[in-house]
Amino acid sequence: MGNVWSSSGEMRRAAARQGMPGWQRDAINSMADMVEGLGELMQPVMQSMHELWNDFKKWLEKNRDNIILGFILLGILALLYALWRLFREAKAAIWLRTRYDYFTLVWLRMIDGDGHGVQKCYEAMVRLFELQEIEKGRNENTREYLAEIMAYFRQLSIETGEMTRHYEDARYGRGANAMQAERMRELYQRIYRHLEEHY
Repeated sequence: MGNVWSSSGEMRRAAARQGMPGWQRDAINSMADMVEGLGELMQPVMQSMHELWNDFKKWLEKNRDNIILGFILLGILALLYALWRLFREAKAAIWLRTRYDYFTLVWLRMIDGDGHGVQKCYEAMVRLFELQEIEKGRNENTREYLAEIMAYFRQLSIETGEMTRHYEDARYGRGANAMQAERMRELYQRIYRHLEEHY
């Protein structure tokens, strides 16, 4: 609070100068009184702020390791979030999923000999075309989706048409058997290899 007192002292010295008109002297002294009164009011507040600041510094010193660890964790979370956004925008997650599909369906031949196997192959095909910017809309039926694929990939019309027929049979018709599931796996493999070689 030394600055407040020095300010009011300078004001009083200015008011005490010889030749200072009385009204001006009174105004300056009143302002000095006001500054001193404000200083006295603010003194407990400033003291509390000083104590709080000292307590905060002690807390920082005591919890320094935890704070550093917290900032490191926040940095890792921010990095993971940025990577997730990048993967989502770059379709990296779908790209990885298509590789997983190919590995399980073609290399390991992990496919059920029923409607589940047929559906698995069809959904794997949908992901392949999603990488080619052809996404199946939520309200789009299989025939509309097939027409969209064929508009861009006419050379795959046999494979995609047969895939769609087997999927429709399994889902809406008489069900599916092991031969259909195996045929779907073969068709999926041909579509995958064509897209890998040409796009």
